[in-house]
Amino acid sequence: MKPFDLYYIKHPLCKLYELSDAVKASFSEQSVMDYSAEYATFKKFQQKAVMQADGYAKDIVDLMKVLFNDPTSVKDSNQVKYINRALKNGLTIVDEHGKKYPHPVQVVQAVKEAKQRVESYTVPPFSMPETPPKMLKWLEENGYQQGVHYTADNADSMFSIYCDEDKQKEVLSND
Repeated sequence: MKPFDLYYIKHPLCKLYELSDAVKASFSEQSVMDYSAEYATFKKFQQKAVMQADGYAKDIVDLMKVLFNDPTSVKDSNQVKYINRALKNGLTIVDEHGKKYPHPVQVVQAVKEAKQRVESYTVPPFSMPETPPKMLKWLEENGYQQGVHYTADNADSMFSIYCDEDKQKEVLSND
C-alpha cells in the first residue's frame, strides 16, 4: 500500500474563511482565477486519492470481516460496524483533505461580497449643519481632512484642539 498523493493549495485564498474583509477585497480578478486553476489541480489529485482510498477501504472491510465476523452469523461484528460508520461519515484523511479548501464559486462570491462591504465602510463627504461652516472652512484651509482628522461628531472639538483660543475668536467673529 502506498501513501496518498495529496495536493496542498498554496494560494492565500485557500484560507478564505480566516481572512478579513479588507484582505478578501484586495484580491484581483486574476488572483481569483489563479486560485481556481490551482483548485482544479487539487481536484485532479483528490480524485486519484479518493479512488485509492476507496480501494483501501474495501480491502480493510473485507479483512476485518475475516478477522472479526463470526462465520456462523450473518451480522457484522462491532469492529466492522465501526469501520463502516467511519468510512460512511467521511472520516478518512482523504475525506478531510477534500473538505479543506473552498470551492472557486465560494471564493468568487466571498471576494465580491467583501468588496461591497469594504466600499460601504468608506465615509462619504458630509455636511454638518450643527458645526459652524467657518470652523469647517478653517479646518480644511489648514490641511485637516474630513474623515481623516475629524468626523461629523467631533469637528467642533477638533477645531478647538487644532486652533488656539485667540484664533478661534477671530475665525468665528468674522462675518
